[in-house]
Amino acid sequence: MTELPPRNKWTFLLLQLNALLDSGEHLDIAETRGHIQDGTVFGWLRDAFPVPKLDLSPNVPKATNGDGPGSVQDVPIYPFDEMTEVLQRFAGNVDTGVKNNGIALLIAYGLEAIRHDE
Repeated sequence: MTELPPRNKWTFLLLQLNALLDSGEHLDIAETRGHIQDGTVFGWLRDAFPVPKLDLSPNVPKATNGDGPGSVQDVPIYPFDEMTEVLQRFAGNVDTGVKNNGIALLIAYGLEAIRHDE
Protein backbone atom coordinates (compact mmCIF):
# COMPACT_ATOMS: atom_id res chain seq x y z
CA MET A 1 0.00 0.00 0.00
CA THR A 2 1.37 3.42 -0.99
CA GLU A 3 1.48 6.25 1.54
CA LEU A 4 0.96 9.87 0.62
CA PRO A 5 3.81 12.37 1.05
CA PRO A 6 3.59 14.27 4.38
CA ARG A 7 2.39 17.49 2.81
CA ASN A 8 -0.58 15.70 1.21
CA LYS A 9 -2.00 14.31 4.45
CA TRP A 10 -1.91 17.79 5.93
CA THR A 11 -3.18 19.49 2.77
CA PHE A 12 -6.38 17.42 2.63
CA LEU A 13 -7.07 18.20 6.28
CA LEU A 14 -6.21 21.90 5.98
CA LEU A 15 -8.49 22.40 2.98
CA GLN A 16 -11.39 21.02 4.97
CA LEU A 17 -10.53 23.02 8.09
CA ASN A 18 -10.22 26.17 6.01
CA ALA A 19 -13.71 25.60 4.57
CA LEU A 20 -15.08 25.16 8.10
CA LEU A 21 -13.42 28.41 9.16
CA ASP A 22 -14.80 30.20 6.11
CA SER A 23 -18.33 28.98 6.89
CA GLY A 24 -18.10 30.63 10.31
CA GLU A 25 -17.39 27.54 12.42
CA HIS A 26 -15.50 28.05 15.66
CA LEU A 27 -13.70 25.86 18.18
CA ASP A 28 -12.68 27.06 21.60
CA ILE A 29 -8.92 27.47 21.49
CA ALA A 30 -8.29 26.21 25.03
CA GLU A 31 -10.43 23.13 24.37
CA THR A 32 -8.56 22.54 21.10
CA ARG A 33 -5.21 22.72 22.90
CA GLY A 34 -6.50 20.30 25.53
CA HIS A 35 -7.54 17.74 22.90
CA ILE A 36 -4.18 18.09 21.17
CA GLN A 37 -2.34 17.51 24.45
CA ASP A 38 -4.39 14.48 25.49
CA GLY A 39 -4.27 12.93 22.00
CA THR A 40 -8.02 13.01 21.31
CA VAL A 41 -8.08 15.83 18.77
CA PHE A 42 -9.10 13.79 15.72
CA GLY A 43 -11.91 11.91 17.48
CA TRP A 44 -13.12 15.20 18.92
CA LEU A 45 -13.09 16.82 15.47
CA ARG A 46 -15.05 13.85 14.05
CA ASP A 47 -17.69 14.34 16.75
CA ALA A 48 -17.79 18.13 16.38
CA PHE A 49 -18.02 18.12 12.58
CA PRO A 50 -19.56 14.91 11.20
CA VAL A 51 -19.40 14.09 7.48
CA PRO A 52 -20.03 15.98 5.20
CA LYS A 53 -18.70 18.98 7.16
CA LEU A 54 -15.39 17.22 7.82
CA ASP A 55 -14.41 13.87 6.37
CA LEU A 56 -11.71 12.22 8.44
CA SER A 57 -12.01 8.83 6.78
CA PRO A 58 -8.64 7.17 7.26
CA ASN A 59 -8.34 6.06 3.62
CA VAL A 60 -9.16 7.39 0.18
CA PRO A 61 -9.60 5.21 -2.91
CA LYS A 62 -6.96 5.71 -5.58
CA ALA A 63 -6.92 4.25 -9.09
CA THR A 64 -3.64 2.45 -9.60
CA ASN A 65 -3.51 0.52 -12.87
CA GLY A 66 -6.58 0.62 -15.08
CA ASP A 67 -10.07 -0.76 -14.71
CA GLY A 68 -9.49 -4.42 -13.82
CA PRO A 69 -9.45 -6.18 -10.48
CA GLY A 70 -6.93 -4.62 -8.16
CA SER A 71 -7.06 -1.33 -10.05
CA VAL A 72 -8.26 0.58 -7.01
CA GLN A 73 -6.62 0.42 -3.64
CA ASP A 74 -7.16 2.37 -0.46
CA VAL A 75 -4.38 4.81 0.25
CA PRO A 76 -3.99 5.79 3.90
CA ILE A 77 -4.42 9.52 4.08
CA TYR A 78 -4.62 10.28 7.77
CA PRO A 79 -2.07 8.46 9.94
CA PHE A 80 -3.76 9.89 13.04
CA ASP A 81 -1.14 8.70 15.54
CA GLU A 82 1.68 10.38 13.61
CA MET A 83 -0.31 13.54 13.01
CA THR A 84 -1.29 13.76 16.68
CA GLU A 85 2.37 13.46 17.70
CA VAL A 86 3.28 16.31 15.35
CA LEU A 87 0.49 18.51 16.76
CA GLN A 88 1.62 17.69 20.30
CA ARG A 89 5.21 18.68 19.47
CA PHE A 90 4.07 22.02 18.09
CA ALA A 91 1.62 22.77 20.92
CA GLY A 92 3.26 25.21 23.27
CA ASN A 93 6.47 25.27 21.24
CA VAL A 94 5.34 27.15 18.15
CA ASP A 95 3.94 30.67 18.40
CA THR A 96 1.34 30.82 15.65
CA GLY A 97 -0.13 34.16 16.67
CA VAL A 98 -3.57 32.48 16.77
CA LYS A 99 -5.52 33.52 19.84
CA ASN A 100 -9.24 33.03 19.17
CA ASN A 101 -10.23 30.00 17.11
CA GLY A 102 -9.08 26.41 17.50
CA ILE A 103 -9.71 25.76 13.81
CA ALA A 104 -7.24 28.51 12.92
CA LEU A 105 -4.77 27.01 15.42
CA LEU A 106 -5.03 23.58 13.75
CA ILE A 107 -4.52 25.19 10.34
CA ALA A 108 -1.42 27.01 11.62
CA TYR A 109 0.03 23.81 13.11
CA GLY A 110 -0.72 21.95 9.87
CA LEU A 111 1.10 24.61 7.87
CA GLU A 112 4.05 24.28 10.24
CA ALA A 113 4.00 20.51 9.68
CA ILE A 114 4.16 21.04 5.91
CA ARG A 115 6.94 23.59 6.34
CA HIS A 116 8.96 21.09 8.38
CA ASP A 117 8.04 18.20 6.04
CA GLU A 118 6.35 16.31 8.88
